[in-house]
Amino acid sequence: MKKLILISISIMSVLCYSNVLAQTTSKADYTSVYGEHPLQNVDLYLPVNKTLNKGLLIWIHGGGWINGDKTDDENLFLPILSSGFAVLNVNYRLGKDGVFPKSVSDIETVLSAVDKAGCKGCNDANFWKQVKIYSKNGIMISGASAGGYLSIFGGASYLLKNSPSFNLKCIGNIVGPVDFRIVDNYGSISKNLLLGYNQNNFSAQKLNEMSPAYWAEIGTLKSLNNKVSWFLTYSKEDAVVPLKTTQSFTNGLVISGAKVVQNITYGVSDGGHNITRDMIKGHLYQGVKQCFGLSSVIYQKMPWYLVGNRARNYNYNVGDYPLANKGSFSIDKNGIVKGRHVSQYCVFGGKAYVYNGQGQCLYSDGKWYPKTTSGVKLLSNTFTLGGVMNAKGYLNANWKEDSSNVMGSWSAQGYENGLLKMNINMGDGNVFVAYPK
Repeated sequence: MKKLILISISIMSVLCYSNVLAQTTSKADYTSVYGEHPLQNVDLYLPVNKTLNKGLLIWIHGGGWINGDKTDDENLFLPILSSGFAVLNVNYRLGKDGVFPKSVSDIETVLSAVDKAGCKGCNDANFWKQVKIYSKNGIMISGASAGGYLSIFGGASYLLKNSPSFNLKCIGNIVGPVDFRIVDNYGSISKNLLLGYNQNNFSAQKLNEMSPAYWAEIGTLKSLNNKVSWFLTYSKEDAVVPLKTTQSFTNGLVISGAKVVQNITYGVSDGGHNITRDMIKGHLYQGVKQCFGLSSVIYQKMPWYLVGNRARNYNYNVGDYPLANKGSFSIDKNGIVKGRHVSQYCVFGGKAYVYNGQGQCLYSDGKWYPKTTSGVKLLSNTFTLGGVMNAKGYLNANWKEDSSNVMGSWSAQGYENGLLKMNINMGDGNVFVAYPK
């Protein structure tokens, strides 16, 4: 198997460490190191209820591979810690010190330290033994922006190269770049940030090796299908990581049969790449719950083959909150598909929040509030579907968002005895994937 080549990132601050399981000056319970560089350090946050141990989130901050610190994201963790999970918050080398592939190597070193309860540069055995205890019920690794990219490559690379003792349940990416083959402003900026050199010095092969989308397309990640699920969040208003640069990665995963747990694009203005921490907090919390099986997914069973020579009508519900994401379609006797899809969401203070379809909105503090709360509006995105079902039972349809000129594709496959696989791809990043139970 070809070696998966990764990319790197790090941080520009100097912290003080201890050789014992020391209290940290941040909000974390403990801090430690995994290397000699001043940015190779981690913080451990224990569950609010210390008797609980539901699993471990490994979080990697963003900052464009040149800025940022793990403490920037501390406020994201409260709903997760309150639910019985621990959090390992990671710093890594930045700027010239973290040029490819050094920062990715940092993430692999952290995963190795979790796996083996220590590493060559880990001078605090008690700290890593504590981390390993909290990893016994599974791990989710995730990050935002540059950290999301590192989460994908660091997590996937470690799994491809090793047979770890831990169960990496989910790899997450929040607005992180995944395709450096795009020759435009996004590609130029990202490649310079990652490589520290002029991108013209690098061949197409090198840019392929840097791109998660490429590895998904050629099937390298397929061997992970039975090991890990993917939690992906993008913004359709992102000018730094445009949505068009993420779709090849998502589609490559789906086509290969990967389990894409969640893929959300917000329905209204969300800050684009500078997505608010409140929105990250809410969606990260839901992603952790779903990755650890604490949030239900509806596996819709729909027979799509024509019976006799008559038209058939179907309703479906999909996604994390299926009552708020639903649609219907008909197939006439000639296999022509017509339908409609509706996604509902809450808006408060100009920001979009998750709606569960049962009268409640998920706010940034990780709590549910009634949709009747003062200032909250319940809005919908509606889509018109149209297409054809072929002789093998595949549905292929086009869709158009009713409120704009945005268009995309919709596809699904089913059998008379129940759903084999369904992928409703709304094209702007809203991807719902259902699998048989």
